[in-house]
Amino acid sequence: AHPADSDGDGVPDALDNYPNDPTRAFNTYYPSKALFGSVAFEDLWPLKGDYDMNDLIVDCMYNLVTNVQNSVVDIQPEYYVLDAGAKENNGFGIKFYNIASGQVASVTGCSVKNSLVSIASNGVENGQEKAVIIPFDNFNNVVHRPSGYNSGFFNTDPGIPRGYGDTLKIFIHLNSPIPSASMGLPPFNPFLIKDRVRKTEVHLVDHLPTSLADRSDLGTGDDNSNPATGNYYKTSKNLPFALDIPVKFEYTIEKTPVIQGYNFFSSWSQSKGIQYADWYNDNQGYRVKSRIFK
Repeated sequence: AHPADSDGDGVPDALDNYPNDPTRAFNTYYPSKALFGSVAFEDLWPLKGDYDMNDLIVDCMYNLVTNVQNSVVDIQPEYYVLDAGAKENNGFGIKFYNIASGQVASVTGCSVKNSLVSIASNGVENGQEKAVIIPFDNFNNVVHRPSGYNSGFFNTDPGIPRGYGDTLKIFIHLNSPIPSASMGLPPFNPFLIKDRVRKTEVHLVDHLPTSLADRSDLGTGDDNSNPATGNYYKTSKNLPFALDIPVKFEYTIEKTPVIQGYNFFSSWSQSKGIQYADWYNDNQGYRVKSRIFK
């Protein structure tokens, strides 16, 4: 006897995450179903500033829902603010590499409160060639501070009790499935929107700004970006202005540069990621533990 296949998509019910839906078959999680990764930003870009890399840290988890042809039908990210060591009202966006704005059918679950961003009827940001979503336009709208601490830094001062961030469960449905191989990998191209100035974006190393970014900021201050050579968002010594870490980041205390808390961060960044790719782990000799936020 053949194993049961209720929706007739060719995937047996026992292996099908959606046994009654022929358009969906599998969930694929990043970093995993039970774990979040972190993206961390230095918001003084194009200046290095205090380089504590904790001005905004967003924890991320993605579920890519695919069909039997291994094409993506839905993207279901979850985000929450882990910390915000900045007085700026920073926002957070995601640019998808190979999804055009018009390929998105709908987006739900974002926190957009200001007129800072213009959202199209299908839920992506207007004026973008590639699909861009804005999970939140101001982190203050998605965090809960401890009682009695209504302003200032969030989860970076050891003398202040911890608050918590809302988990934003976002659902992106595509007009038609997109092959997994052409989607690019999570966390895609996350970026910080600096203090409600939409044109000022901070991205991961060598990740392109969106259509709405002011490119005249590139290559100024401490930033060594050169679009002609494909170099973006790093200093002359290859120090990044944003980090993508596949585990929950244990960041340094406010005003403590990340390079003073993590002994091999500089080796990692200056070798372009070849040496000490696991610099963020709690291995013997990797950390100065007194400088890590508990």
